[in-house]
Amino acid sequence: MASPLRFGIGTLLASCTLILPVAAAPPQITKIAVPSLQIGAATVLTIDGTDLIPNPRIILPVPIAVQAVKDGATATRVLIEVKLADSVAPGFYPMRLGNDKGISTPVVLEIDETAPQPLGPKVESLPALVHGTLSGSATLTTTLVGKKGQRLVIEVQARRLGSAIDPVVKLFDPRRVQVAWAQGSVTLNGDARLVTVLPGDGTYTIELHDGQYKAGTPNRFRLRIGDFQFADLPFPLAGQSGAKASFQLIGSIPDTTRIDADLTSTAPGTITRLPRVAGLPGGTPRILVSDIPEVIGSEQPGGKLQEVTAPVGIHGRLRKPKAEDRYRVTVEPGAKLRFDVVAERAGSPLDGVLILRNEAGTQLVRSDDQPGTLDPGLEYTVPAGVTAVVAAVSDLHGRGGPNYVYRLAIIPVGQPDFSVALLEDRLHVPRTGSAVLRVRATRSGYAGPIKLSLSGLPEGLALGGDEIPAGASEALVSLTAPATAPLAQAVLPVIGTSTEPNVPLRRLASVPETPFARALPELRSEIAVAVTDVAPIAVAWEAIDGALPIGGQTSAKVAVSRTPEIKGSIRLSLVTSQVVPKAKDNKTDDVNRALRLETAPTLSADQTTAELKLIVPGDLPPLAYDVALRAELLAADGKKVLETAVTPVRRLMASK
Repeated sequence: MASPLRFGIGTLLASCTLILPVAAAPPQITKIAVPSLQIGAATVLTIDGTDLIPNPRIILPVPIAVQAVKDGATATRVLIEVKLADSVAPGFYPMRLGNDKGISTPVVLEIDETAPQPLGPKVESLPALVHGTLSGSATLTTTLVGKKGQRLVIEVQARRLGSAIDPVVKLFDPRRVQVAWAQGSVTLNGDARLVTVLPGDGTYTIELHDGQYKAGTPNRFRLRIGDFQFADLPFPLAGQSGAKASFQLIGSIPDTTRIDADLTSTAPGTITRLPRVAGLPGGTPRILVSDIPEVIGSEQPGGKLQEVTAPVGIHGRLRKPKAEDRYRVTVEPGAKLRFDVVAERAGSPLDGVLILRNEAGTQLVRSDDQPGTLDPGLEYTVPAGVTAVVAAVSDLHGRGGPNYVYRLAIIPVGQPDFSVALLEDRLHVPRTGSAVLRVRATRSGYAGPIKLSLSGLPEGLALGGDEIPAGASEALVSLTAPATAPLAQAVLPVIGTSTEPNVPLRRLASVPETPFARALPELRSEIAVAVTDVAPIAVAWEAIDGALPIGGQTSAKVAVSRTPEIKGSIRLSLVTSQVVPKAKDNKTDDVNRALRLETAPTLSADQTTAELKLIVPGDLPPLAYDVALRAELLAADGKKVLETAVTPVRRLMASK
């Protein structure tokens, strides 16, 4: 999860985006009665929340054929009839509500081919998709009539909906004898599924409870019940960006089931769902898109080991108990390599062990778990005179099977790379105003500039500060809307691209983690942007010196404006991209080492301009820094903030 934001001195808000006025608060969803849409049918969503009007509309990352707001919409409840395009694939998706005031944070919505029904005393027909809530120590039950020899699958969806439930599902026969049960599994992101064949005719009871009888909140769930097939894992687990690839689906379906994916334009680092498979309920498995060669492990003639060279991703599976896969890795003396196994993190039941041996079979190094995962990983420096090592993957408990899949990535340590994180998942840009977003780069061997692109912005928006400077770990991006910009909302990806020609890197930026995105990381790939009406206050640069003299000062002049009814005082503060060093307590920012205002002025109702001095600390690294001014309209008590505005970003170079 992203760490807390750090602003320069005088910045009083923890959010890096523009906070809209109270009078024009963006919509927020608090509840959807049945958070599900049925493919091929019109569905009415009942949405509760705040500030839901005017002109509400559903925003999804899939095509919507038709949507219409029902009569009687209010600020706290709207009913919207939605019909999806027939091409939409089943699965979990982030849904937002947009209106003239902005766009909401996302909630998870399931799209399926089966209509949902509330949990009741009896399931009348199969297949069924049953929904409800589970609280604390409660045990919920429902019944169904079954036939001898009937195959029955019961799958719980809770963790994948962001719920704090560790599900346990049980099936009892007409005599109240337990027939089958299941608890949360890695493959289902903590959810549960039981598969059984009914032993006789009669009425069967399904029972659901939390594993510790301590279900938390949120606490909604779904039960998918019927004789259905499923695919939980792909093989291989990843594909290379810029290419097309074929994947086998692992589950209850035939081993020959394959699906092709076009990754030619997908950014490396993306986690994406495979295309839809006809007749398969629920979502298809997800894959990683990488920028290194991806190869599948295979047996070699004459008992030889498959030979690979870094960088590479090797995909294998331990089909039999006590199996061990081995690969000959050609290396250069003195090279430092990173070996990383992904299995549990991808939903595989494999509890991996990674061993490096020399070609004579002597163990060199061994790894079991890494922090926070059962997957092993290690770094290894190749000794002098060594040109090959043997990498071996096995299961700690000697287990195996068709779903014991893994990916062994071998990467040179220090190979240029970076990742990009956005510190918010939405921006609101008022007409004649701006919004600011903080962007964070985590660098590994790449120190050059990172160009940022936002494809699909609403019409009229101007992008400022679209590059993370060389050597910088943070930057500010601003979006500015003219007075003529249409009120609009959009959800779009942010891509970071290296600008050095000999280091071709392209990375998809991630937004902050949410409860449901922990189980569905592919939902962290887009940011929402909305154009809203003119805000009650605005602030703009009139002049600013173009450099930051280290150890000195620089000057700036700003202008503030108000709509006629606004009479309160406005406080100014500085927002910067500087990562402020910590004080001796290693907890608070060191004020004396922060790029800051000499004073944070408060303008009375009759003041429209302010001249400011920016203090530049003497030990500020000589880099480019982004700065913006924040204006806060204060209540009569001089403390409560009623409205907020921000200038576009200016980039200044710090130098001696």
